[in-house]
Amino acid sequence: MSLSRRHFMGLSALLALSPVVTTACGGPGVRDVPDQVGEPTVVTTRGKVAAQKYDVRTDAGVTPGLAGRAVLYVPDSLLSTDVRSVPVVMAAHGYGDDAATWLDQGAASPMRDALLDAGYLIVSPYHEASFGNADGQSRIQRARTYIGNVWGVSGTVLLGFSMGGGISAVALHQKTLSDVRGAFLTAPLLDWSEVYPTIHDDFTFRASAALFAAYDASGPEEFRVNSAAYDPMRQPPSAYAGIRALVRSSPEDTAIDQNTNALRWIDLVRDQAAQVFDSQATGEHGTESHFGNTEELIAFFDQAIAATD
Repeated sequence: MSLSRRHFMGLSALLALSPVVTTACGGPGVRDVPDQVGEPTVVTTRGKVAAQKYDVRTDAGVTPGLAGRAVLYVPDSLLSTDVRSVPVVMAAHGYGDDAATWLDQGAASPMRDALLDAGYLIVSPYHEASFGNADGQSRIQRARTYIGNVWGVSGTVLLGFSMGGGISAVALHQKTLSDVRGAFLTAPLLDWSEVYPTIHDDFTFRASAALFAAYDASGPEEFRVNSAAYDPMRQPPSAYAGIRALVRSSPEDTAIDQNTNALRWIDLVRDQAAQVFDSQATGEHGTESHFGNTEELIAFFDQAIAATD
């Protein structure tokens, strides 16, 4: 899934999904997954693990539109009522991506499969173009509350691609969730100031406009004020105290500069983090290398979930 600069921070346009809400009832010993939108889809991973994909209302329809919805990927083994707790991956997509499809596409799908094979439940809120703002953080909170009402949760890890990397970094310093054990940020957009000064084509113009709109800003100065409490790079290192992060980036990424985003953020948090790892990818933005090396990712998540400090 090699992407050109025009695919900066995203993979695909949002798809319109039916708003019909249903609730599926399982048979004896099968856990109910409430407030479904449409019918679940059967997923079989490369490791031959059977799983279900659900589109759900995360607060029983109280929040309208995509803001109140998320996509779940659940191994069939976790649908048993005998399962008391599950490890959760809270995944955040890139700008222009769709929560319903981004993990099913070329480069990202092996990562999805590896997580399901390892026994993780994946939940991906519809972030649209929230860029980590208060609305975006509330979408994470609603999705986590939903999961906690259906399963017990043994721990949550964050996964963010591109814009989603920034969303996840905001969740780290804002302490959006109380049980986050670690975060995987791949090709992350962390230096928001680099977006708007480099507008040079239609896509980056639209991305910059969306970033400003997310923070109700009409220009750079207003944006700096309105985003001050959220911008991942403008927080004190102490805001990241105790975090665990695996950060993957490529020196060949011309969409999001490795030095001013991933590597600079690692330098910012290094002294305060419990662990922070620099994982090198290759190729342009969103290439297979950004989602590959799943052994490294699973090992990091497993260790983070198991950590007690």
